[in-house]
Amino acid sequence: MKAYIANNYSRYFYYFLILTILSYLILGVGLHGDDYTVINDMNGLGLWEFLNPDPNKQMGMQVLGLPNFYTFWWALPVLGYEHQWLYDVIKIIVNALSIYLIYTFAKDYFSPDRAFLFSILFVLYPLHDATTYWYLALFYVLIPAIILYAHSLIRKNRISTGLLLLFLGTFWNYASPPYVFGMAIVFLFENKIKKALIFSIPGFVYTFFYFWVKYSYSDVERRINPDMDIVDFIKNFILQFVSFIESAIGPSYWLKIYYSINSISFISLMIVLIITTYLFKVSKLSLVTKINKSLLFGLISVVFLSFAMFSLTGHYAHSAFNLANCFFAGSTIARKEKIFYYIAGNFYSSGFWFIRLLEVMEYTPKNNYRKYTRKPIT
Repeated sequence: MKAYIANNYSRYFYYFLILTILSYLILGVGLHGDDYTVINDMNGLGLWEFLNPDPNKQMGMQVLGLPNFYTFWWALPVLGYEHQWLYDVIKIIVNALSIYLIYTFAKDYFSPDRAFLFSILFVLYPLHDATTYWYLALFYVLIPAIILYAHSLIRKNRISTGLLLLFLGTFWNYASPPYVFGMAIVFLFENKIKKALIFSIPGFVYTFFYFWVKYSYSDVERRINPDMDIVDFIKNFILQFVSFIESAIGPSYWLKIYYSINSISFISLMIVLIITTYLFKVSKLSLVTKINKSLLFGLISVVFLSFAMFSLTGHYAHSAFNLANCFFAGSTIARKEKIFYYIAGNFYSSGFWFIRLLEVMEYTPKNNYRKYTRKPIT
């Protein structure tokens, strides 16, 4: 009984800690970037136009991601430029939910302590900070969270619920196919052919839907370059790969760490020191005897499938200093996988956690993130 109470106390403590940290990071950030542009574009949009977007009109691109459109975009014409703290509350909820969903998935492959670490790094990894702070980019982290959670349900033979959530996550936005097909490869690698096929179904359905919309409505914004040949695709793929490496471990990565530390506020530094001190006092991470090859292979597949998808557009190269660097959440997941296996036995060892916490704290509203915002369009 005492052990049960202790475990529940520990669980609720970490729930509270996550919400507190997310609140400190996000509250006060508000809107920036394309948020202002979209609010201006949606000014005067009627309820019926919102519920039934015309593919040939300005909001037509949103038919390719109606769950995302109905879940997040309603706030833009309703709240407008005012009440920006409500946007921040939505961000906190989405990030907290994503951490929970990914934690549930990660427990299929890691011990609970490592699964918790996995989920935190996946959602809050500083190199894709736009997925945390940019309202219109929230779907980039929520999509993989839903898909990975559905993967866990299907693994546990909860096929109906898992497939329903998987369809929801897949149709959430056009960023979903690499995750769907990449995680289906995990089942395929484990020789679970039936589950691999089941997991792939929503991906094929969405791909058909995407091209049907594109070819049925001529005015819908086109992301795929129709003039691209195989040589252009290979060049774009190489650019995706090289820019990913440069953003992940190249000069941009280290410059971002440097500027992060230089720009951190005194309050944020004190918070980092307190958290780091606490982490040093808790027990070590559980040991891992071997790498889960199926998961590693699946996550690497997600990375290369995302490279291929963006190569079709000819745009969206990786950049450590770009608000548009949202899909880094998918592109770094395989790298994080190795972090859990090769990190020093003491989970909270030295520089790794101190640097990561400094990076995360760089973009709090108490520091410099708001200076990148735009003024409202009048």
